[in-house]
Amino acid sequence: MKSARLRMLLGLAGLALAAAPALAQPYPPPPPPPPGPYPSGPPPQYYDRQPRDQFVEFRLWAGDFIPTFHSQFWNDNFNTFTGNRNDFQDVIGGGDFVFHFDRYNALMVSASFYQGSDVEAFRDFLDQNNNQIFHRTTLDIASGTVAYTLYPAGPRGPVIPYLGAGVGIFSWRLHQVGDFIDANNNIFGASASESGTSFGYVFLAGLEVPVTRHVALLVDGRYTVAHANLGGDFNGFGRLDLSGGQVAGGIAFHL
Repeated sequence: MKSARLRMLLGLAGLALAAAPALAQPYPPPPPPPPGPYPSGPPPQYYDRQPRDQFVEFRLWAGDFIPTFHSQFWNDNFNTFTGNRNDFQDVIGGGDFVFHFDRYNALMVSASFYQGSDVEAFRDFLDQNNNQIFHRTTLDIASGTVAYTLYPAGPRGPVIPYLGAGVGIFSWRLHQVGDFIDANNNIFGASASESGTSFGYVFLAGLEVPVTRHVALLVDGRYTVAHANLGGDFNGFGRLDLSGGQVAGGIAFHL
């Protein structure tokens, strides 16, 4: 019995000695993890071109221009003829070049065009057949503005807000055509036009929502302040208010 037990102990000791070199070897490295959704790394961020975020954007937008039209010409016009300021609310379209100097500061150069038109009639006069006496009033405004623009959260992220202010040149044309009444209450047909260029201001705020590395959707709100002194066919009609607010939507391209 002792002999069998001794042989068993010697056998176990021999197995332990034989397994010792294998146990001393390091474990093999674990297999590599399966590839993630981005085998070559995460996709680049929107506007991720240079460490200092220096780049240029080109933007196109269209929206609604809501005129204020508080001046002598417009007050007299709406008191004498039918219609109101809301009748001149119409589409405005434009575009921007945005030069980003760094992560937060940019210069926005913009151009836009608006045309508002309304058919108006005298409030207190009718023709010999008791019909209204009509004419059409049209105002065109083409603007070019330059605005400092601040991006408080920088140009990266799921939503990119901005705000700014600047100055601009507003080229305008006022035109009226139709039937009018002279001092003797005689009806006559006429066409009157006046145009000019005025200096003004622009204030803006908005946000962009990136959809790809190079494209973003945008919502933009602006308020412009500009006035003109009338002359020519409208001499003596006072000042012409060109001011108004706008809300627009569009698309931005990261160049």
